[in-house]
Amino acid sequence: RESDLATLELNLACRPAYANSFLYQPYPRTALGDFAREQGLMCGEVDDIGSSAWDSTILNFDPDTKRELENLNHLFAIAVEWPRALPLIKRLIRLPRNPLYRLAYKLWKGYAIKQRIHPYHPSPAEFVQTVRRFMRFD
Repeated sequence: RESDLATLELNLACRPAYANSFLYQPYPRTALGDFAREQGLMCGEVDDIGSSAWDSTILNFDPDTKRELENLNHLFAIAVEWPRALPLIKRLIRLPRNPLYRLAYKLWKGYAIKQRIHPYHPSPAEFVQTVRRFMRFD
């Protein structure tokens, strides 16, 4: 967890237009994926990897650490954008998984991408279609 918070601190110092984080996935036939499997660092099989690298990981962590990593992943970009919220976010990551964290992540990511990364002005129909596709919770 210390290295995750160090990564967060680095992003705070850099002040990027949008900060994003991913949970490591031990994909097959990669050096790190093979290493994780050989060392018994995975719980489950490759087929247990979710469809998104933002929600969960199949790496072996104790339940509290895993929950904190997954919560931090959802709140990471928000913490970078609003550094004053960091003390609150450090408390929130210790709480049980909460779908509101993922919703906040999705809303902030959608806003940042539309306003900062790829600013464009879609038609109302395009906007609704994009929001529906983006907010899908697979």
